[in-house]
Amino acid sequence: MRSGAWSELADVIYIDNPVNVGFSYGDNYVTSMRTLADELVNFMDQLVTLFPEYSVPLGSKIYLAGESFGGKYLSLFGRKMIVF
Repeated sequence: MRSGAWSELADVIYIDNPVNVGFSYGDNYVTSMRTLADELVNFMDQLVTLFPEYSVPLGSKIYLAGESFGGKYLSLFGRKMIVF
């Protein structure tokens, strides 16, 4: 593996959005960015419930990144994660 990869610093999670792009599938479409942010918080909650080894200790850093329209709702998601 090449030196300097993200995997040396952190665990990386990729989320396809909207539904039915990439490897995602489903029937439910989100109609607002606030709802999407809520869904992402729910996803993170379910992730650490199923895989507690991925829970983030208080005071640890979480990096959020997105491309294109992802920059619009990532700030809402981050804000909801802070107050969650």
